[in-house]
Amino acid sequence: MNKAEELYSGKAKTVYRIEDLDRDSLTAFDGDKKAEVSKKGYYNSTFGLYVLRHPEVLFNFSFGF
Repeated sequence: MNKAEELYSGKAKTVYRIEDLDRDSLTAFDGDKKAEVSKKGYYNSTFGLYVLRHPEVLFNFSFGF
């Protein structure tokens, strides 16, 4: 891991400043599953912007039960 500037360190997380923001890799199940998704950053920011503009979707979510 590259040395990075530590911005914040708490009980469960440490936040570092990074230079490379174009990461298309995904991991799940503690790194057991790995995949590559093109435009991952675009989709993440689009979804995040939607949720910030429409917070009601977080409270009206239904699993169809």
